Amino acid sequence: MRTFTLSEKLSLNVISICLISVAAVGVYSYYSAKSALMSRTFQQLTSVRIEKQTQLEQYFHERIADFNLACQVYTQTNEAKEFLLFDDILQSISKKEKSVKAFGVYNLTSNEVKVLFKTGYSKVLFNTDESKTHRFKKLLPKISKDSATILDYQYFGDSSYLAVVRQLPGDFNKYAIMLLSAERINRIMLEDNFNRGLGSTGEAYLVGTDSLMRSDSRFIHNSFLSTKVITRPAILALQGKTGTATTPDYRNTPVMSSYGQVTTSGLQWAILAEIDQDEAMKQIVSLRNDILLMSLSISMLILAVVLAMAHRITTPLAHLKNAIGKVGEGDLSLNLPIESNDEIGQLTQSFNVMAKKLAEQQANLIEHEARLKHFYDATKEGIILHNKNTVLEVNRAFKNLSGYRSADIMHLAITDLISDKSENSNLGAIEALMKKKDGSQLAVEIQTGTIRILEQTIGVTVIRDISERKRSEKLIKEERQRQLQYVIDGQEKERQRLSRELHDGIGQQLIATKLRLELFDANDKERETIINGVKEEINRLIDDVRRISNNLTPSVLIELDLATALKNLCKGFCQGKGESITCSISDLPEKMDIRQKNYIFRIVQEALTNAVKHAGASEINLSASVEDETISIHIRDNGKGFEPTKIISQGNGLINMRERANLLGGQFNLHSSPGMGSDIYVNIPLQNINDNLS
Repeated sequence: MRTFTLSEKLSLNVISICLISVAAVGVYSYYSAKSALMSRTFQQLTSVRIEKQTQLEQYFHERIADFNLACQVYTQTNEAKEFLLFDDILQSISKKEKSVKAFGVYNLTSNEVKVLFKTGYSKVLFNTDESKTHRFKKLLPKISKDSATILDYQYFGDSSYLAVVRQLPGDFNKYAIMLLSAERINRIMLEDNFNRGLGSTGEAYLVGTDSLMRSDSRFIHNSFLSTKVITRPAILALQGKTGTATTPDYRNTPVMSSYGQVTTSGLQWAILAEIDQDEAMKQIVSLRNDILLMSLSISMLILAVVLAMAHRITTPLAHLKNAIGKVGEGDLSLNLPIESNDEIGQLTQSFNVMAKKLAEQQANLIEHEARLKHFYDATKEGIILHNKNTVLEVNRAFKNLSGYRSADIMHLAITDLISDKSENSNLGAIEALMKKKDGSQLAVEIQTGTIRILEQTIGVTVIRDISERKRSEKLIKEERQRQLQYVIDGQEKERQRLSRELHDGIGQQLIATKLRLELFDANDKERETIINGVKEEINRLIDDVRRISNNLTPSVLIELDLATALKNLCKGFCQGKGESITCSISDLPEKMDIRQKNYIFRIVQEALTNAVKHAGASEINLSASVEDETISIHIRDNGKGFEPTKIISQGNGLINMRERANLLGGQFNLHSSPGMGSDIYVNIPLQNINDNLS
């Protein structure tokens, strides 16, 4: 199948658009002019028809007036017996209007018709007595008794005439008749039709109810009362309708017709004014030919212009096409000349920019490919490309992990390298064991996927060494177990301490009180001394119970705020001991839940206990305040100091302090060295305190 070039398509499209536009304008102009011409022609035909109709009605009106005058004069002269005067009047009417052919007065009885008066061609009215009687009886139903009636053409003798008939007043058996020939009517219908807009093929004619012509035709000889006119306009006009139409006429020739009806004094004729459609549309045909000629001329001119423009437009495009072909072959060094500043020039410039960018991208792609190859070889994760479980290629990292060479791996399957797979929740990764060349197994994490290479789906397996992570997880697990053991051991030591205090303190005091009470004698002179001793023992017993209870859960934390509790804690450590504790507490938040206050309180309590009990400090400084939306606590002592790493491995007091700080979202820092005392820093953000409250 033949393909069209851009030049041909452009030419065809532009020419088609222009031809369609010219054709649309031409068709619109043609039909607009045709509609206007037809409208004007119908108006002219209607004007001619109305003018002829008016002349006919005027003619019949005058003849009826003449007839009525003759009837009136006859009645007067008959009474005076002055028939010569009546005859002069009739001669005058005949001279004035030559279509008046005869006038007669008749007396009609049941058996005969008696001629009372006749003149002109009256002898042709009735030739025999039999015809007289028959003719009058035939006309009687059509005659009006009150006014003159015009009877349609009747044969009287050898010719046909219009008969104006009426009954004479005063005598119901007397009738007057005046015969009118068709001469004047034909003259009216054919008079000056060419100058009235009917041209050489137009005519105006009359049609009776019997569809026969009532006037002469311009085209058919002897058409009067012999040519049938059974056309749509004639039928509509005889039905009393008025209008215009384009239809075949009685000659079967297409005509433009204006039709109407003539109704006067008993007559019922159709009047038509028509002109051949070819003659009426002659100007339109000429206009159509002019439009076709002009359209052809314009089309030829447009064709020449379009071909020149198409050549000018498509030549640079052809150069671009050839250049694009070269780019497709890999030649990116092209730089086409820009010959214009229009869209073609911009397209050429865009092509040059595109070729330059493609050259740059090609260079970048080569560089990127080299980098990707380097990354592929340099990444720490092993990568295997395989197809249907057969190894295709591996990177350097996999060879380092497995110990295999490239030649050895190509003969192995994936299942020969990976075993003991287990699902892991880390983004769909799978933990497995990889068999190394030396027979050992390496804990790895693998992820699988596919890529498309040259319309082929290739499997990708990424292998990550997780042996170090496994060791770290093991250490973390051991650390958690150790911390749990510290907690359990701490709880057990706390129980032992509580048991020892109850046994050595409260238990001994209860035994001493019991012995005192057993030795009590009411008659003993020293009973007051014994009672006072018992009271003192009971008071000490109450103090020890309060101290133990306060150590378990300080009531001051429930009843008062944290600042007051810390101050009371410092006072408690100072009583009865040689240590000097400086306490500086300010701006601590008042609204804290009991758990938060208890954690902070225990941290400070543990720090003070360690400073007094283990470090042998004589001076301790405690400061607590809010700085930069953070609760900052600093405990410093002048004790003997220690190595933090060693102490952590030996006890759980510092671990408990650190864990409590972490639970509050804070930080715990310890600085100490032998002989330099210790510094403990605890920082807890207020945001964490408020979030816990909310």
